[in-house]
Amino acid sequence: MQNIILNLEYEQLLNEIKTLKDEIVNLFQEKDFLIHHTCKLINVEYIKKIGFLEYEAYKYQCNMLRLKRKLTLIQTKINRQEPIDECEMEAQLDIEYSEYIKKMEKMATNVQDSLKMKESSLSEKEAMEIKNIYRSLVKKLHPDLNPNRTPKETELFSLTVNAYENGDLNTLRIIEVLASNIKELSDKDMIKSFKSCLGLDEDDNINEMEILKITKKNYQNKKDNLVNDIIAIKADFPYNQIDFLSDEYEVEKKQSQINANISEYKSTIIKLEKYIFELLNNIKYN
Repeated sequence: MQNIILNLEYEQLLNEIKTLKDEIVNLFQEKDFLIHHTCKLINVEYIKKIGFLEYEAYKYQCNMLRLKRKLTLIQTKINRQEPIDECEMEAQLDIEYSEYIKKMEKMATNVQDSLKMKESSLSEKEAMEIKNIYRSLVKKLHPDLNPNRTPKETELFSLTVNAYENGDLNTLRIIEVLASNIKELSDKDMIKSFKSCLGLDEDDNINEMEILKITKKNYQNKKDNLVNDIIAIKADFPYNQIDFLSDEYEVEKKQSQINANISEYKSTIIKLEKYIFELLNNIKYN
């Protein structure tokens, strides 16, 4: 009777681990699709509707702040009756505003990259095929789920990830064929794999039930971590902009606000440039 109960528990643990593995595979696929496809497309849409305006506004804002700082430096020199060296002053401003410049360059790169991105030419059927092939290859090749894979299989997984990131269906089809001879492990080999994953040798005196219990716990932790990763991705930019981008009224409202800021920055820049020019001329000719 005891043996029957143990066998039932053993089978139940094995089945629970297999179920967890399938769930982990699906979560890996969902997470990677979010990162490499969904979020990229959302970012492109955001850049085209809002991001390019934010870049333009930031560029004018930096120029305005720099001019304000230059005016302060000039007035300080005047108050101290010190000579004004514009080249030296501009060099100082370059240093002070280096972080602003770096941020502006990063924003410009993001805008340019988004403009280079092409809409996916894949049909809905092909996109679904990419997901299905990737899910199948993750199950066979992902190192977190298959710790004892060969170097060749590890390389195949790297190629899989690269092809998936780039939406390369043909390459994924080829990898699927290459990986077709990789068979699912038998229950016995699976136990050996779990044991190896736990850093245990063949001779280590630990029963299979304990190995299964520890493995189940580890898989549950992996699953929980992936769920949390997906939640974090969806809570962060750009995924959290989906509702906003789909609301035409809110988008136009945001565009109007940014354009108003740009107009204000431009107006202030013109006034500052004129005032600084006149101030320096007065010093030069007096």
